Amino acid sequence: MKTVVLITIAAILFSCDTNDKKTGAGENQWREEVSAKEGLEHLVFFSLKDSLEESSIQKFKKLLLSLERIEGVVEVEVYKKEEVGDPRALDFDLMMSVEFGKADDLRIYSTHPYHLAVRDSLMGFLAGPPATFDMIRD
Repeated sequence: MKTVVLITIAAILFSCDTNDKKTGAGENQWREEVSAKEGLEHLVFFSLKDSLEESSIQKFKKLLLSLERIEGVVEVEVYKKEEVGDPRALDFDLMMSVEFGKADDLRIYSTHPYHLAVRDSLMGFLAGPPATFDMIRD
């Protein structure tokens, strides 16, 4: 009986191929499908002008946090850099983290009129272009 069970399990395992030869779907397509379903985090790093007053920095943060109203955005958080003496630290003042329900929500967000308006209104605060990093849990 054990032999029959083991042979059945082995047959099932060997018949499960990560590459679907009929459709040409493989590991990459599977990853795309998973990332479209899972959450995605979009990080944006900002260098602010040295001449900005604290009230302007607070206005900047408030505008970033208002991006949470865009559909598909789960949460927006803004972090201020803490100088701890690490020479490897990136040279940015603020970081924004935007969490999306799925990867496709970032595509919608990137062209959303409200996002574009906020982005354009913040350009005067910046010392240079922002940097981004997008990630999903692997």
